Amino acid sequence: MKKGRILVVVLVVVLIAAYAAYRSIDLLVVYAFEHYGPQILGVPVKVHGAHISVFDGTGRVDGIDIGNAPGYAAAQSARVGEIRVALEPLTLRGPVVRVHELAVANAAITYERGDGPANLDVIRRHIRAYVEGQGSSAAPARTPGAQAPRHRYIVDRISIRGVQVTVTHPALHGQGITFELPEVELAAVGERQGGATAAEIADAVTSALEQKIAQRLLTRLDLLKQGGVQGAIDALRGLIKR
Repeated sequence: MKKGRILVVVLVVVLIAAYAAYRSIDLLVVYAFEHYGPQILGVPVKVHGAHISVFDGTGRVDGIDIGNAPGYAAAQSARVGEIRVALEPLTLRGPVVRVHELAVANAAITYERGDGPANLDVIRRHIRAYVEGQGSSAAPARTPGAQAPRHRYIVDRISIRGVQVTVTHPALHGQGITFELPEVELAAVGERQGGATAAEIADAVTSALEQKIAQRLLTRLDLLKQGGVQGAIDALRGLIKR
């Protein structure tokens, strides 16, 4: 009888320890986003929740708020509703993690365009400066004292869908134009160089989003012209020509 009780206690302790370990993975993911995100993007990052399975390599990150570059009006440059990930668990202990799919859904992006660079341009420049400071993924040199994530990644597929973009400019008097962005898809990210850093993946995603925004704006210039906001049209044309 006594041995049976001891066994029950041991099982309960094991279950509690397993649950604590499981929850700690979620907390580590949140920490990684909120700690490394601002280093890479140059703006605050807030994550509302994460649910990661260490058994099958699937997970979900909920509610990511990405702050705006200094000097811009909007509080956030983007808000992501959900990111789902499926990776190969056996690669987690190695230097290169294989990610089968990275799916981003239900995002809202604010693209602020003024006399100077757009807010997304500022963020992208910060990403590229971070990449250059850490060295390329092929030769992962690090600046003294930098605390960069050690992993590199190969992502088989990145999909971004359900994105709403609001483009603003002083000539629009705070109204802006809002439109849905076509689905963005990237394949074999990091495969050519044997693995990409998180910053290099962020740069590739930001570049693809800006291209889609520019393409979509081609169909919205007539609406701006009807509103008599030629200054905004000229600024948006500058984005398209880049």
